[in-house]
Amino acid sequence: MVNPLTKKVKDEFNFETRKKILMNMREVDFQKHFKSLLERIYPNDIIEIRQGPDEYGKDIVRIASDKMMSQVYAYIVKMGNIRGQVNSDVENIKKQIDIELKSKEKVRYEEIREQIEEAKIHKAEFNVLLNKLQVNFIFVILVGELSKKAKEKLTKEVMDRDVYSGVVQFISIKELDELFVENYPEVYLENKNIAELQKIIDKIENLHYLGKNNISLNDYFVPPRISHLSIDELARQGTGEKLSLEEIMENIKESKFGYSHLFHLIKEKKHILLLGNRGIGKTTILQKITQDLLQNAMKELLNEGKNIDEVSIPLYISARELLKEDIDQDNIRENILGYPYKINVLLVDGLDEISRDNIDKLITKAKNIAYSFHSGLIITSRYFKDIDNLGNSLKKYKLLDFEFSQAIDLVEKILKKKTKNFSRILEQIKIDLQKLEHQIPMFPLSILMIIEILESNNHHELPSSITEIYDRYIEAIL
Repeated sequence: MVNPLTKKVKDEFNFETRKKILMNMREVDFQKHFKSLLERIYPNDIIEIRQGPDEYGKDIVRIASDKMMSQVYAYIVKMGNIRGQVNSDVENIKKQIDIELKSKEKVRYEEIREQIEEAKIHKAEFNVLLNKLQVNFIFVILVGELSKKAKEKLTKEVMDRDVYSGVVQFISIKELDELFVENYPEVYLENKNIAELQKIIDKIENLHYLGKNNISLNDYFVPPRISHLSIDELARQGTGEKLSLEEIMENIKESKFGYSHLFHLIKEKKHILLLGNRGIGKTTILQKITQDLLQNAMKELLNEGKNIDEVSIPLYISARELLKEDIDQDNIRENILGYPYKINVLLVDGLDEISRDNIDKLITKAKNIAYSFHSGLIITSRYFKDIDNLGNSLKKYKLLDFEFSQAIDLVEKILKKKTKNFSRILEQIKIDLQKLEHQIPMFPLSILMIIEILESNNHHELPSSITEIYDRYIEAIL
């Protein structure tokens, strides 16, 4: 009989959302849910979570028994993504499998059947007996993704070896999800709040520059450098006038800090204006802050047992949308997020994209909403004329161009996701970028466009100026 909740779960949550729900669980909570899943599928079997600090083998035991014969199944749960490095999760998985298959002290279920029945009400004694059981089959439950290297190692060291053939089976996150959806869909509905937060994250993933290439923001984000913006520099940036050498040296002495410091400002409920040139990553940094704070909220729900009204999340909105008359502090959470969550920071993107006549109105509205939420406020903008006349109601910061090492880090992250032989290409791009390091601005958009251009002409000619980058990029994508 089909579970009536199965369709509801399929309609409400896509696979990526369901996968994140499973992967974000604490291991102890996942084990309980997995035990419930097995009980739903095998209602007549003995199913127990193995207890104890000395656990090295199976996590869950299932005993299928009748008058004729019995089979003992061990389930080894591996939470998180599996990598293939030396001394990695692959070796740990193999060790757990070997403990179950190669121990000489194991006994068959039939030999201690009566003891197990008698010990069911005594957990400690029951677990001692479970640990003695000889296992017939082992299932390794992968609650995460397998890297290519890890898959190759598992295939070589376990799947292709005769000693494990027919005995060991791996259950992927995709197969695991199918089992839950068809047999125990409640696991997703019980974590509906997690799913709703994951939907917001998925929406952000579809907005960023490389979302169309199925590259996650987490996979390519390179933390930027940020600096306080001096009043003199602010005035010059607004008019486009160049700074003198002395002024540049003075600004270099200003304090600089990393991406993580923004969370300190948010925690202190600061109201800031984050400035930067086109393509430097203003929108991306707001999207990454949104994702990181949502992930923190999900962990609080899962790991700390908080309910949805006890956690705070960010509210990300464009300046144009915030300016709309039908958006105000009373309805913004329901209109944008669909629920009146507590807000820890209001993130407003693109102040420069609205008319100059509306800038003061927008800032006042944003500040009033942030005050009503008792939250922080970050507004992003390009430099524009008279920006220094905004006053001191917003603390002003600037995003800095990438250093060469940051540019290479970004290139490497993207090529890993898009290109098989990325090492050879990366070395060539390093050489090319070194030639252009002082000719073009080193910021994310220019580097992303350079990669697109190089891929379109088989990694031959490199543009020599930012103007040529834009011209060649348009040619590459048309």
